[in-house]
Parts: sequence; C-alpha cells; structure tokens
Amino acid sequence: MNTFKYKYLLYICILFICINTIGKNASQSFNIRGNNFANWWTTGETIIFKPENTQFVNSFVEITGKVSNSNGKIIFQSTISADSFAKKGWQWENAKPGFYSIKFTARNKQEKLIALKEDFEVHGWKLSKGKRVPISGYTVHRSKHDFGVLPSPTREPENIPPMIGVSLHPGWKDKNSYRLAALVGFNAVRVHPLRWSKIEVQQGRYKWKNLDLMIDMLNKDGFKNFTGNLYGTPRWASIKSEAKGRSVWEDSAETYPPVKLNYWTDFIKVIMTRYPLIQTWELWNEPHFKGQSVFWRGSPEEYVQLLASGYDEIKHQNPDSKVWLAGIGTRYAKFYKRILELGASEYYDILPVHGSWSTAQTLYRIDSQLGIKNKPWIQGEWHAILVKTGSKTMPSEKELSLNMLKDFIFTVKHGAKQIFLWGLCNQKNGYERDSMEYLRKNGSKRISIGGLFRSTPVFEPRLPAVVFRNFIDNFSGTITFAGAYTMGEKNNVNVVAMTSSSGKVLLTWQNSESIIEAPTEIRVALENNSTFLDWEGRETKSYKMEPGVMYFVRKPNNQIIAKWKKYSGDIFKKNQEEYNHKSKYLGTIFIPKDF
Repeated sequence: MNTFKYKYLLYICILFICINTIGKNASQSFNIRGNNFANWWTTGETIIFKPENTQFVNSFVEITGKVSNSNGKIIFQSTISADSFAKKGWQWENAKPGFYSIKFTARNKQEKLIALKEDFEVHGWKLSKGKRVPISGYTVHRSKHDFGVLPSPTREPENIPPMIGVSLHPGWKDKNSYRLAALVGFNAVRVHPLRWSKIEVQQGRYKWKNLDLMIDMLNKDGFKNFTGNLYGTPRWASIKSEAKGRSVWEDSAETYPPVKLNYWTDFIKVIMTRYPLIQTWELWNEPHFKGQSVFWRGSPEEYVQLLASGYDEIKHQNPDSKVWLAGIGTRYAKFYKRILELGASEYYDILPVHGSWSTAQTLYRIDSQLGIKNKPWIQGEWHAILVKTGSKTMPSEKELSLNMLKDFIFTVKHGAKQIFLWGLCNQKNGYERDSMEYLRKNGSKRISIGGLFRSTPVFEPRLPAVVFRNFIDNFSGTITFAGAYTMGEKNNVNVVAMTSSSGKVLLTWQNSESIIEAPTEIRVALENNSTFLDWEGRETKSYKMEPGVMYFVRKPNNQIIAKWKKYSGDIFKKNQEEYNHKSKYLGTIFIPKDF
C-alpha cells in the first residue's frame, strides 16, 4: 500500500514537471535582432539577424527565415544551421528597396518545427470618473520582425527641405529614439514639451539632464533648427498649488497660470541662456476655455498675459527669435477669437495648427472679421498616422500611408510654411498595432499610436516610415503645390505636380480595386532621364499601378505637363470624406458655423 502511494506521488511529480517544462517552452521568448539600428538598411548592405542570446539555439538543428513584402507575399527564404545562426546570423544580400517582414522557424532534434516568437507585455489604462484606472496586463506573442531597405543613405538635416520637421519628447525613456529622426530625415525639431514643471522643480533649482542629452544627441546628428514648446506651471508657482489629480495627461496644478508672471519670464530667460540653439519658442500647448483643454485651465485673459510677458522676454533676450502662439486647431476657434479681442495678435509671429487634414482657413476668417493681418501658419503637430483605441476600426498600414501623403500634399497646397510630424515612434509601453484590439476591448479609448516606428519590443519601422522617407527624397529647398489632374479610365487616376529645388515631380495614385497600367498621359511625359518609382523606392519599367499605392515620377517632361488641363475641383475632397468616414477617430476639417 505504501509502495503504491509512493509510486502515485512520483507520477504526480513527474507529470507536474513535464507540464511545467512544456509551459515554459511554449511561452519562451526568442529575441532576435537585426545588425542595423531600428532594422533600417540601405541597398548594398547585408541584412543580418542574430539571436540576442545564443543559448536557446543549442536545442535546434536549423533555422529558416522567410521574408515577405508589404503585400504579404514571400519573396525570399533561406535555411541555415543553428550553429551558423548563432555565430554568423541569418543573412540576406542584394535586397532591393522596400518594406519587409521576416519570420523565423526552427527545427529541433525531434524534427519538430517551432515558430520563434518574441513576447512583450502591455500595461494600459482607461479613464473612470476623470482618473486613470490600470487595465490588467496582457502578453503579445510577436512572430515577425519588420525592416526597411532604403535606396540611398539619408541626407543630412541641412539638406532636407526646411519645412519638414518632427516633434520629439525629451522625456522618452529610451534616448535612442532620437536617433530615429536622423534615419527618416527631418530639417527641424520641435521639442515637445519643454515642461517647466519638470525642469524648475523648485524655484531656482533646475533639472537639465534629459533635455541636455536630447539636444546634444540631435545636435551631433546634424540638427540645428529647434523650436521649444514651453508649458506646465510647477506646483510651487501655480495659482492652484493645492490642486489634486490629473487632467488626463498633466498634473492638475500644471494647467493653471503662475502666481507671478516673473516666475515664468525668469524661467524663459534661464532656458534661453542655456540653449542658444533653440531660436523659436512656442508658448503653451492647446489652450481653450476652462473644461475644454487638458493643458490649460486658466482664463483667456490669463493666457494673453502669459503670452505677452513671454513674448516680451524672448524678444528682449534675442530680437531675432520667433514666437509661436500655443498650438491650436479649428476646434479652438471661439477661444482664438476671444484672445485676439484681448490683443493676443501683438504677441506672436507664427500661427501653429494641430491635427490632420487641418488648415488655418477658419482662424484666418476670424482675423479678417477683427481687421487683423494673417500671420504665417504652420502645421505644428501633424497627426500623420495617429489612431486611437476608441475607434471601432483600424486602417491598414497602406491606408495610413496613403492618407499621410495626401494629407501632406493638402497641407502644402493650403500654404503651411512648416509641417512637424507628431509621432516618430510609439510609446515604450507596449502600445502597438498588435495590442490595440486588446486595449479597446478592455475599455481604453484615449490611448493612441502614431509613430512611424514601433518601439516594443525593439525599434522597427512601420510601412509609413519607409514611405515617408522615400516621399521626402523627391524634394529639396522650398516645396510648392503646382497643380492637380485627373486622368485614365473614368478619371480614376489622380496626379499632383509639386516643385522644389530638385525640379518637378508627379505624385500619382489610382482609385480602382485592381492593378492598372499608368495612363498614357503619364507615360508620354516620361523622358530618358525620367524615373517611375513606387513609394517603397523601387523603380518600375512596367508602369503598373497597384490600388492604394502612391507613385513618384521624377524629372518628367515639363512641356507636356504644361498642356494638361488642371482639375478645377478639390482633388482631396472625396478621398478625405471617405477616409474620415471610415476612420472617425482621425482629424477632420472642422469649420464652426458661427464664424
């Protein structure tokens, strides 16, 4: 009887160990890394992926890597020994430009195939009675690695068109995120935010570490054109120092004006002295009437006082510095009108608009009503591919990419002097495309992703990163809109002409559901030195156009184009309406009826 009990207990122990072992193997995370930062290569470079820890390779015989293009089609695969994978890595040579994904599988000694996945954790939140409530954690098992191959090295910032900028956060935990800006290619940087409360933590006591590191890294990468976005009153200086809780993003006390304006101007003097590289200053962020802004809870009168004192101090310190009004949008039209009535127009040089598919149209109309001269406008925070968990649908990466490029063209057409992309990379907390559905189902509606690069588990490009980099390579110097055209069967092909110091370029896309040949008008406009490229940087001689993809025609025949009849309507109207109907969480053009 005792022998039976011992055997029974032994079997139970063995079974427990087996189940535990199987569970560990099933949940094992295989961390594989590319040899280039952020999985970003240039043609001619050898693409190499190696295991971060070679120990797990010992249980395998061979490793297979399968590369898919942006349409999901496998275009290359190679199998190597596990030993070679550990020592030299999986390699791909002579890759053409494009956006790709690779999946790895391993065959073990028992002839079993195992998908090599990498796990990452997601820790989200939702709003409940105005407060953030944590959502239970979730593990994503990611089975692929995304990467980009670019046709040429990225230009230095000074060689990128001055209007192309990016908004970067000095508080990012992984400081390598700033290196991504030099991969894509931008001329200007908006430092958002230069949060006063995080810098002057006590009156006269400053913490510069994060900002010093950020400016230094970007400066070493060639960036010289900086705008500093100042806001966030320290609790010690706030008129509501006793305020509790948060205003979604900010500590409540930070959203009120300071007790004394000289606290604010003293800080401006100190920060301008420390960072002479920053020549442009944005005074606060998205102010509105009380209850309608998560950044500002003061009155319009208090904002104008803050703006005026800040403007006077900046001009006193450096008369050549430029001052932006706090970034707003057409949703803020009534607040904008009120601060103009209070004299705000005397205290800024540039009008920044935030969002996507946005213009200064409504705000300029208010200027005219009040007899105020229009200031130059910029897209100060361009939500190029921003999506939120509150949405019921999620556009594909192709849809996001095409919408992004159309939006950029639209913004140039409407006269923006600069465009600052908001969303270089996603936040380093698991908020990625593959975790959005989980967050949404668990009640999160305010979390967004809008980065050209994913950050978790490591930096990798998304399709829009490769597309945007190839798009801006069409231009140098000043970019101007030169006309729009429709052509092809049923006018289902859109063409936009844009000019810069690099010459004229045609940007074209088609609206059917199948592959078509480029219209005759486009093919006739091609000369011997012309190139017809897809948005992933590949030249094509077949002139085939996929639906939902933008193509670039460089160095076309200008004399032939001059004979084309320009489209008299708004080439973006139908596309914009359809896209925003499908993606209601994205920005739309909002024009109040009472102005």
